[in-house]
Amino acid sequence: MKAIYTAPTVEAAETGLLELSERWAAKYPAMIAAWERAWPEFIPFLAFPAEVRKLIYTTDEIVNRWRRVSSVASGRRGLRRPVLGARPSPFLGRAAP
Repeated sequence: MKAIYTAPTVEAAETGLLELSERWAAKYPAMIAAWERAWPEFIPFLAFPAEVRKLIYTTDEIVNRWRRVSSVASGRRGLRRPVLGARPSPFLGRAAP
């Protein structure tokens, strides 16, 4: 996949995708299909210079990591499970009448 992301031209990236497909399509057909479906959205990424692409990719990775950390901190990953049927008290911590 690195050959696709770091390709200097669209043609080189297409060659990388073809090689990826030839090597992994039998074992991971859904992954190759996803790449092929997303290809029109990926091509504009290749118009940026290599330095900018690295910044975009790095920024996206930072956002994804932050998203994972915040989902764990908020309890969406199972750290805090809500009690079924419980409703939050409108009395902010006091027992409901």
